[in-house]
Amino acid sequence: MKMEKLGDAYLFRLPEAQLEIELANLTESRDAINAELTLALDGNLLHHSRHNLQSVTTRNQLIKALTEKVQSLDWSETLEQVFYMAIQSYRTGEPTIDLRQYTPEGKPRWLCFPYVEHGGPTILFGDGGVGKSLLALAICYTVASGDNLLGTLWGKAVPVLYLDWETGPETHWRRLKAICDSRFAEVPPIHYRRMVTSLPEAAGTIRREVDRLHAGLVALDSLGPAGAGIGEPEASGTALTVFNAMRSFNVPCLGTHHVSHAGMSTNRGKPFGSVYYSNLARLTWEIETVRQEGEDEITVAFVNRKVNYGKLLKRHALRITFHNNETNEELEEIDFQPIAIKDVPELEDKVPLAQRILSRLREGPWTQRDLAEELGVTENQIRARTSELKRKGMILRLPDSRWGAVEHREERA
Repeated sequence: MKMEKLGDAYLFRLPEAQLEIELANLTESRDAINAELTLALDGNLLHHSRHNLQSVTTRNQLIKALTEKVQSLDWSETLEQVFYMAIQSYRTGEPTIDLRQYTPEGKPRWLCFPYVEHGGPTILFGDGGVGKSLLALAICYTVASGDNLLGTLWGKAVPVLYLDWETGPETHWRRLKAICDSRFAEVPPIHYRRMVTSLPEAAGTIRREVDRLHAGLVALDSLGPAGAGIGEPEASGTALTVFNAMRSFNVPCLGTHHVSHAGMSTNRGKPFGSVYYSNLARLTWEIETVRQEGEDEITVAFVNRKVNYGKLLKRHALRITFHNNETNEELEEIDFQPIAIKDVPELEDKVPLAQRILSRLREGPWTQRDLAEELGVTENQIRARTSELKRKGMILRLPDSRWGAVEHREERA
């Protein structure tokens, strides 16, 4: 009997009996290791239940029930081996690796720069109604089509699996169609799945879907309901279980989430709930939005709050315009246009002063007095920030007493 590990599930195959046994969603408490047990005979479901793998009484009851269905198999010996092997593998975990002999897979850092990396999930978070789902869909479009609508794809386009706990397929279909129509493009392979159960409960099914579709990205909209039924969002166990499920997919994940209002009060927002929603993410981007009532456009800013590799990524903004038909009832096109944050006062006011100064100096030389007037601050504030930028080698003082930016090269990775 051979065991194959698929994420957090264990699959056992007995080809001679045409039997498959899967143990998934293993959890350990003080006196039990519980798992979902699924048996398929000749491709047909034979049995599904959840059991304590260490309970002799439960195992004997299961053996009796299975023997009544199929008498030709030695269920006692089969289940004894399956349960033992799964428990040992579960407790042992991944094998120890000698990093001196380790060879990386050779994947690039990015799947879609600057939003999705290989090796860990990204979270787009913000208050309700700021466009997180639409932005996630736009990134999925880039990944699935190779057309760099939002972000830059590194490598070949790959299918995307979009998991949705919040709306229905019609909403995403209309948005995706409007995006494609605005770019005169065919609809790319973005596969939608409406979710009911929590992500950990559905993880086995999702893994099989990722394999079947050859998906290179899984989008989760959103992480709050993805953990519903496991525990409260503030509980560390909830976030840990959700992230373990994402990790088992073995492809990058892009999740949307709401903002922690405690974080908003300090303008240093974090995803809602346990700190692990931020700590376990590879990248987190906070979404800030400017929208006027009655207008057919919104302006969104991406603010990088967490990055595991290197310095924080540059904040940037987009203007998204919605075009409806003549009766204003049907969405026909959605346009995405990059825009400078300095051109949107509501967004620039949230940018640190040093970055605002640097942005102006990159356009050309300024005096400190003119900078103070332009940015609505005192000259003392400007002097303090220019001294800081000069120490970092980012700006210099010119012979005519003006200040200029040192030539720089934008970091791509």
